[in-house]
Amino acid sequence: MSLKNRKLGRTSDQRKAMLRAMVTYLLENGQIIDFKGTYAQFRAARERGLAGTTASNAAAPAAESPVPVKKEKPKRAGGTKNLEKEVNAAERAVSKAEEKMEELNAAIEEAAADYKKLQELCEQKELLEAELLELYDKWEQLSAALEEARG
Repeated sequence: MSLKNRKLGRTSDQRKAMLRAMVTYLLENGQIIDFKGTYAQFRAARERGLAGTTASNAAAPAAESPVPVKKEKPKRAGGTKNLEKEVNAAERAVSKAEEKMEELNAAIEEAAADYKKLQELCEQKELLEAELLELYDKWEQLSAALEEARG
């Protein structure tokens, strides 16, 4: 599997799953909402039931009807700090694995005439590809957890 040919940083199976989920959502809900604003504004508007409007229209009704402001719980200092460290560590691990993959690809090209060495290198490459996919999954999970923790 060539990392250079990956689109959106995902494998073709992951892209197909994402597209399948989007189409399923569209078929179940029957519409796509074009919201002019940030994602945070969209979430706030959706909670107020105004998801079909623009950001400026969504803010106007909020000014007319006072919405009780919830006090946010104070977050622990460094609540996301550990997650950030884990995400950075996962990124470094992915980077190292990708570098190893490039080295293996170069070694495979050099060993094209030696079929025994080529077979060995191909086995190592398969193991590294599996490890790399696991690292991508771990990084995605940690990144999602970090985004969720940041709110």
